[in-house]
Amino acid sequence: MTLLGRHLLRLTAWIWPQRFRLPLTALGVVVVAAAGLVYRYLGSEQMDFVLHAGALCALALVALAVVMVAAVTGLLWLRLRGGTKTVEDLELESGVRAATGFSFPRFRGWPLVQVRMEWVHPPRVAATMERAVGRVQEVVEPRQRGEVMSVVRRFVVADIFGLARLGLHRRAEQRVRVAPGRARCSGHVIAHFVGGEGLSHPAGPPEGELLDMRRYSYGDPLRHLLWKVYARTRQLVVRTQERAISPSPSAIAYFVAGEEDEPSASVARFFIEQGLLGADFQFEADGPADPTGDRAEAIDQLIRSVDFRRQGAAGLGRFLRRTAERQRRTCVLFV
Repeated sequence: MTLLGRHLLRLTAWIWPQRFRLPLTALGVVVVAAAGLVYRYLGSEQMDFVLHAGALCALALVALAVVMVAAVTGLLWLRLRGGTKTVEDLELESGVRAATGFSFPRFRGWPLVQVRMEWVHPPRVAATMERAVGRVQEVVEPRQRGEVMSVVRRFVVADIFGLARLGLHRRAEQRVRVAPGRARCSGHVIAHFVGGEGLSHPAGPPEGELLDMRRYSYGDPLRHLLWKVYARTRQLVVRTQERAISPSPSAIAYFVAGEEDEPSASVARFFIEQGLLGADFQFEADGPADPTGDRAEAIDQLIRSVDFRRQGAAGLGRFLRRTAERQRRTCVLFV
């Protein structure tokens, strides 16, 4: 990229956030310019009273929109003073809507003005507003995992015609922790990562039903004796449980961060929380972290790996060198 291109990008990056400090939108500027030209050259010079009145009405409408938007913005600024400093920490999940507990008063007496809110930081969080009794409540839906220590909210005040607009930014010091969404995995996926020949019935015990048989030994419950077999063969045989699921050996697992990795992060969380990696598993995700066998720490590594998407699999070689050769026989990669 040339030097001129870099300067243009920097200029654009600086100008674009300033649009919320200017009272007129692009449509408002066009309406003012067109109405001014009509009023100056057609309405006054050619004595066209229809165009003259139409231009004055357009200018008056833009002025009214600017005044109303500025007034509501001032009232909103007064009502939000200190209001975003008392918010509580949030524990959210990616892809799950949740109420944050933050709210602000509604502006019922201003029918021509609309107020909307959005999150500037952290990014990729869809914020909506739901009406309550006299107030508006905030509902958010994160689109990616992550953890931040502050939230920047933008309140945009605009008229219904799109002629005027102003914005307010408010920073709240609160911890927001977004975990990966819970994956929806079926029993077929679980069956590939556990021992045994299959899954037990959901209504039955995990160790299986009484389907197998063996010879009676001292201490076996008499209620499990097969008397029909005894009557035919004169041998005491008891029913035993068929083990449908048996624990798999503990595995080592590594999560590779990258763009659009939320589905794989959800699957990794599912394996960790369900214990499918074994009791003595070792897990590590991209980032400056060490292998861990604690589930909570593994989830934390998953969340923090969002900051290392451009360095995917950078620590995979180091992770494999730290583990013993016998552990590498059961290695799971989430990519």
